[in-house]
Amino acid sequence: MYFNLLSDIAGGLTPPLQQKQDNFSTWEIIGVFSIIAIISIILIFLIFFIVSKFRSKQHSSNNDTTQAPTTEKVKHNKIIYKTIATFIIIILLLSLALGIIKIISCANTQNSNKITVNGIYYEKATFHKNGTTTEGYTVTGCNNDIKILNIADKINELPVIDIKKRAFLNNKNLTEVSIPNSITSFYLCSAPFSGCTNIEKITMATSDVMLLFTDYGSGEMNLNITVPAALHYVYLSEGCTKIDTRDFYHCSNIREIHIPQSVTTIKDGTNSTNIGVNGNTPPNGNFLNLPFVGCTNLRIYCAAKTKPNGWDTYWNFINESTQAEVIWGTY
Repeated sequence: MYFNLLSDIAGGLTPPLQQKQDNFSTWEIIGVFSIIAIISIILIFLIFFIVSKFRSKQHSSNNDTTQAPTTEKVKHNKIIYKTIATFIIIILLLSLALGIIKIISCANTQNSNKITVNGIYYEKATFHKNGTTTEGYTVTGCNNDIKILNIADKINELPVIDIKKRAFLNNKNLTEVSIPNSITSFYLCSAPFSGCTNIEKITMATSDVMLLFTDYGSGEMNLNITVPAALHYVYLSEGCTKIDTRDFYHCSNIREIHIPQSVTTIKDGTNSTNIGVNGNTPPNGNFLNLPFVGCTNLRIYCAAKTKPNGWDTYWNFINESTQAEVIWGTY
């Protein structure tokens, strides 16, 4: 570890964005520069000792008998001692200065991947999906005074792809959230807004709103854990193409869902076709998979003027016999 740090020092102090991502601690850096200072001091004393021995032998050869040190010799020795002390102080100060520079430089290197924009925290990361690697940013949090959260779609020309797991855990200040199209449902499976009970409005390009509040992977999803009671308005933005089964599972508090023109598919989960035409009805159990099952207070606003072909027959049903009100041609 120390060898890596020494080699980094030997290579010169480069600008923070170009430095290696070495995670050296402050004490490791101080330790290395202390070693450099100690070695330098030892070398100075060693050189002084060799020179003193040489001068002593030279003086002995020029005098047959031992003589007391002269005033001139004493003054000469004092000059040597002061010179050595000055060198030691300079080396210690230089080592200290280099250590401080390195500590600041490493801190800047570690923080160069982090950025705050409009009070929202982003961190650069590498994402892997379906064998593809993508450079982008993840959202890690925000300032406590933010109420309307508008997440950027790009930072430094790179896409904002992910929201960190439980990034806004128990944030009671948030009332509105806007998530860009660059963040898909694949990267929302970690309940980033868990405990954010005061969110009233969400705009997003994926329909599975429950992913924002419920960790499917931990088995949290049930009738008692859905979305905040304050959430009344969901706007699916252009770019959303599909609404799947149980996406709004028992979200009885949601009053309005706005569906853009880009949504071409809505699955009702009944696995039945031509219902209402030939009189065939699916088993009641299949209605548990309706996309809006249990949304008892829902009104749906659709940008489309009529039902698209890709929307299943029971797409707007909230149970086996009741449909949510639909307003066509209005988003």
